[in-house]
Amino acid sequence: TPPIVINDTYMDDRDAGILYLGNGKIMVSWFTHSTYSYLNKYRQAIINDAGDNARQMVTGALEDYKALPEEDQLGGSYLRISEDYGVTWSETIYLPITAPHGPTLCKDGSLIYLGIETYETDRIRFRKLTGGNENASLYRSRDGGYTWTPPYPVINTPLDDRDAGIVKTGDNLIVTSFNNSRDRQRFYADKGKYPTEKRAFVEAYLNLGSDEDEKKYLGATLAVSHDGGNTF
Repeated sequence: TPPIVINDTYMDDRDAGILYLGNGKIMVSWFTHSTYSYLNKYRQAIINDAGDNARQMVTGALEDYKALPEEDQLGGSYLRISEDYGVTWSETIYLPITAPHGPTLCKDGSLIYLGIETYETDRIRFRKLTGGNENASLYRSRDGGYTWTPPYPVINTPLDDRDAGIVKTGDNLIVTSFNNSRDRQRFYADKGKYPTEKRAFVEAYLNLGSDEDEKKYLGATLAVSHDGGNTF
């Protein structure tokens, strides 16, 4: 059949996923960075990569981000739901997390969505990074994905928790969270690999935790649930 355009925005929509919920109901998910990221953290790298022929056009496109309504500039995860096998779709549903997968359907019919709490807006992200860290948190929906409970923190170490993944086995849930080494970030910072506008961000990250924290938590942190994700 001809393709149906589900989502087409001015943002960098990526990492699309799809979940069939039964009885013709389909959920799609995707992720995007916020405009704040592109206008600050990644701006110079994007312009440099554009090449001479496209640099002026790309610079203008970045400036256009500033004219978008505030609610259209947020980074995070987004959902749309179809009740008729993908012919029509709901309005976009927003969750302020970054996740490489999408929602998971539980045995009881509820949906869970695991991600890293990062993107209410990047301004809040920077505040968190200078005063704390990020959580691997779980959202739950009992109405097919239209509304979601407040996040339940599952993993929260002193390091930079990221790239949360989830494996479902019957009623059991195994949650994983990968922690990035500060040494790797420090290596790139010392080599001058980061543009000026990103260095403050990296320095804030390098100040998170201690050497003792890194020895204790570096690697894969696991949390296991035996009751469908209600407790871990």
